[in-house]
Amino acid sequence: MKRIFQILFLLSIVFQTYYAQSQVIFKKNYTENIEIKFHPEYPTTSLPNYFIDEIAKALPKIRMYVKINYQYQFHTQVEKKGSKYTLNLKIQEINHGGYFKYKNFDFSHLIAPSEIEQSFIIHDLSSNKKHYQKIRIPFKKEGASSCSIPGLKGVITFRINLKPNGAKYIYTNAQKEEFQQAVLNIDNYYDDALKLKEIKKRILALHYDEAGLVALRNVDLKYIEKDLAKIHIDDYKESLNLGSYDPIRLLKLYDEILVLVKQKRDEMDNKMGNLDQIHYQQAMQELQDGNESKAIELLKKSYSINPYFSPSLYQLALIDYKHEKFVESLKKIQHLLNDLKPDIETKANTLTLSKTVYNALMNECKKLNSEERFNQSIGLLNHAKTFCDSTKYIQCDARLEQYISQATNGLYASYLSIAQASLDKGRFDMCQDYMKMARDYRLQNQNKLKKNNAKAKQIIYSLIRGLLDESEVAKNNGNHTQAKDLLSQAEKLCNENPDIACKSLINKNEAQIIKSEYDDLIHQCSYYAKHHQTEKSKEFLSLAMTYQQIHSDYIPTSIGTDTIEGRVRLIMYRESIKNGLADLKSEKYQYALNEFRDAKKLEEEYHLKDDTNLNSYLQQAAKPVVISILKKGKLKAWGKHYDEAQQLLDSAMLMSQNYYFMSDAEITNAIKTLKKELNKSECSKLNEEYNALIQKANTNLRFEDYYHAAIFWKQAVHLEHKNTHCDLNTQNAQNLLIKYKTDIAYSGYIFHADSLKNIDAKNAFSLLEKAESLRLDNSKELHSKKVSALIDILFNYNTKSFNQLGINYFLEHKKAEESYKLCVLALESGQNIDESQIIKVAELLAETDKQKTADAKSSAEKRFGNKKEMKALKKAYLKAWKD
Repeated sequence: MKRIFQILFLLSIVFQTYYAQSQVIFKKNYTENIEIKFHPEYPTTSLPNYFIDEIAKALPKIRMYVKINYQYQFHTQVEKKGSKYTLNLKIQEINHGGYFKYKNFDFSHLIAPSEIEQSFIIHDLSSNKKHYQKIRIPFKKEGASSCSIPGLKGVITFRINLKPNGAKYIYTNAQKEEFQQAVLNIDNYYDDALKLKEIKKRILALHYDEAGLVALRNVDLKYIEKDLAKIHIDDYKESLNLGSYDPIRLLKLYDEILVLVKQKRDEMDNKMGNLDQIHYQQAMQELQDGNESKAIELLKKSYSINPYFSPSLYQLALIDYKHEKFVESLKKIQHLLNDLKPDIETKANTLTLSKTVYNALMNECKKLNSEERFNQSIGLLNHAKTFCDSTKYIQCDARLEQYISQATNGLYASYLSIAQASLDKGRFDMCQDYMKMARDYRLQNQNKLKKNNAKAKQIIYSLIRGLLDESEVAKNNGNHTQAKDLLSQAEKLCNENPDIACKSLINKNEAQIIKSEYDDLIHQCSYYAKHHQTEKSKEFLSLAMTYQQIHSDYIPTSIGTDTIEGRVRLIMYRESIKNGLADLKSEKYQYALNEFRDAKKLEEEYHLKDDTNLNSYLQQAAKPVVISILKKGKLKAWGKHYDEAQQLLDSAMLMSQNYYFMSDAEITNAIKTLKKELNKSECSKLNEEYNALIQKANTNLRFEDYYHAAIFWKQAVHLEHKNTHCDLNTQNAQNLLIKYKTDIAYSGYIFHADSLKNIDAKNAFSLLEKAESLRLDNSKELHSKKVSALIDILFNYNTKSFNQLGINYFLEHKKAEESYKLCVLALESGQNIDESQIIKVAELLAETDKQKTADAKSSAEKRFGNKKEMKALKKAYLKAWKD
């Protein structure tokens, strides 16, 4: 900071000790100038640090220009009182001037601090001591401050030094906030100017010559008004003193826009006030012209613009009536009469229409009732009743209540009818659903339905009986869960209908189910005992005893629940042998074998040796079974069911091993015979399969399809290699594979190329190249008459991808005629050919034709003529000829 002021004075003062009063020993006035300046290009050298630290750092990006000059007068006075000296300083502003600008606004009054704190040094020359002091002086006001210097006695010489840059400028928080708010106000001033200009453009762009645009532009104007309301010029009008200084004429623009908006609003309100009638008149004209859909659209617009314009609503109600939309028509009539204030004519027309719609609705409901479409009828009647009860000026006749009663009773009767039909068909679930619907409907409409309800009671009683009958069937089938579920349904219905005598039926069915469940537990207990599952048997015995205790009212005794012990296993063993011998005697060998097997299992598992002849019994029963199996196998082989025959043979051989029949001559011979038959049959089957493959190959060969013929020849050869035990002669197939080796390869390339042509043109063409190479290099080895040159195949394909690939191929192989023909084909087919390809074809063709003739023009005419699609190729050809 620039040195603000410096006071140098030398005082030689002689003090006498007897002075008791205060005495001015030095007095002097000084005038100092202070300059404060800031320029954005020299921010660190121009402005005092106090300003940057205190204010400018709050908004560091602001570019401002500051230059302020202050002139102050300092009054310096030293007083002595006894041995005490007092230094008094006063500061008084004389004048100030300059500028502090930000965006064309001057803020000189904001730069001044509230106080100045000045540091200075008092240097005692006699003792060579320094005293550091500070004094705070109010800024811009006349003020004074003093400091005492104790310990100075006698005649003393001293000097006061004001520290350079020692002044500290004090700013209050209110000053800082005022500065920042001023900057924000200026920013808002310029921002609002841009917004106002944009708003003015939007206002001037509002056009609503057509009636259909008025409502839309009204919305636009509302948004403009809303945006204008967001601009608060009054918030900073006074602080920026816009009344005397308005550099961009913001206030004038704002007032001008206010006037424009008011004018537009007045015009818009006037247009909107008549728009409903305009749309209405247009709609009536459309109706007269027979364009009803357009008329409806205009009437809806008229009504949406002015919901109180009753003629539009009346016309919409009339149109609904004509289209038999009676409910919608009544709703509009109700709204018109209740909520709007129609004119006399519209009101009279509406009342007439209401009677017409009501009569039509009653006729429709009468028809629906006669057709037993009660649900639809009730829906319409409820709307009609609402209309009659809540619409002004409307009174309905007795038909309404009469038809409501008919529809209500009819719907209830239909529920009962469907329930009865469901019951008759055994659909108890559906019957219950409809009876519940009937019951709920009756509760909701008690005052409208007839008192007699015998039909419903009869259906419910029959339903309960039906459920109990089904429960009885389920119980007899051992399905106790289903039986109890059906019983529960019947019991619920019985409880819901206490006036129906059904309790005794419920109790009887319940007792039967309990007794059946108990019997089932006893049966399970016996079953597991017989099958040696002791723990399971005990478990079911315990369950049976507990069950009997719980249901002692239905099961008074414990008969059947005694402990099941004894020789169950031995009994089962003996019974199995006894049954087996009976079956053996009756020649029921398989049954006998099963019984003997069960006995053998018990014998091995529980170490029973009660009958030493069991093994003999097993062989006696098993031998006829084995022989029977082999006979069945032989029959299956004769019937060419070789797989089944083989399974039977395997089964017979396994049984022969298990029952020691391998030395039995009869069984051994039967096994050998079946094996021989199966071997013979297998070779016969393979020979048929081989012949079928050769036949398929020959069929493909006749059509010169060598690729697919080769597939079947290879399969035939593979079949022979796999089954060498059969005499299959595959030498011919092998010879044919060798003979037609080249044809097979060529046919394979063409087949796969055809398969890929619509999927992968590039790979397909690669296969065609291989086929072409094979045709050219091995023509003598090809037997097929269907071998085609590549150019012929490409002519057959005739696609852009293949034509381009073909042209490149023939160019690469210097085939001028082929590339020319393919290029012509593509151009005549409307395909886009690359210009580079056309040029290359033309160059190769011209080079070839030059060897035949020297007349370029004649050659070009002969090849291309005047065809439009040949123009580019012809041009390139002539150019290549010249080059």
